[in-house]
Amino acid sequence: MDNDRNWMYRRLENGFLTNEYCVGVESFVTFALGHPECLLNGNIRCPCNQKKCQNKIYLDEDTVKIHLGRYGFVPNYYNWFFHGEEYIQPFYPNLNMDAPSSSSYRVAPRIAQTTFPDFFDTIEENVNEMWLARAVKNKDNRNSEPARTRTETTKHIAGSKTYNGHCQKLREQHHRDPTSWELYVHTHRHVDGSFVDERSQLVDQAMQAYMNESLTPLDDGTTPSPPTSGEVNSMFSMVVGGPKKRRMYGCGSMASTIYQDEIA
Repeated sequence: MDNDRNWMYRRLENGFLTNEYCVGVESFVTFALGHPECLLNGNIRCPCNQKKCQNKIYLDEDTVKIHLGRYGFVPNYYNWFFHGEEYIQPFYPNLNMDAPSSSSYRVAPRIAQTTFPDFFDTIEENVNEMWLARAVKNKDNRNSEPARTRTETTKHIAGSKTYNGHCQKLREQHHRDPTSWELYVHTHRHVDGSFVDERSQLVDQAMQAYMNESLTPLDDGTTPSPPTSGEVNSMFSMVVGGPKKRRMYGCGSMASTIYQDEIA
């Protein structure tokens, strides 16, 4: 790597990760893993420029690579002293206190560039496709991660339109306020009748079963009246497990309106 680490801040070219940068990231991670005294349970400090990281937290090597691809390195980290290099006091010629260039630092001997693992194989085909796929996903807003879990992804087809907008569309179609079940089906079922995932289909099947049971003729042969909108909303709440942290699964921003008594 010689004395030139300017590649650290030449991450993108025409919107894509450069080959030079990806090779450099791999070399950095290899170097960091070679200094166990700087590891914590096998993890390394993440030097990405995301505010919560910046060499403050330890992450596994693959997550560090992803972070560096997304956020780049923290500024002026030419001397990798958090990852095993000897700290070198920067030299400012003529007492110039401006930010130092990479040549102001004495760096470690040349680090052999290693072959990329599967994650970085074929830069143009894999890394850039990953970034493009992420951009498309964000644009279409097909998947959103609710704040209540941060571990489970909720899938829907609401797109960029708000749940309130979908609710208004259903209101115009039915000339009444839609139930939470109707809103859920509208935002989780494709035009061909298929659902976005298995969980969405199971929720709908459970609601169908409850509705069929509620319309089963009584012992005297009479047929019960169809459930009211409020009763359907209560059924849906029970099926999805009720409100959690002021949210109701599948209802988006309309949860506080439909379930204003439960979510207060």
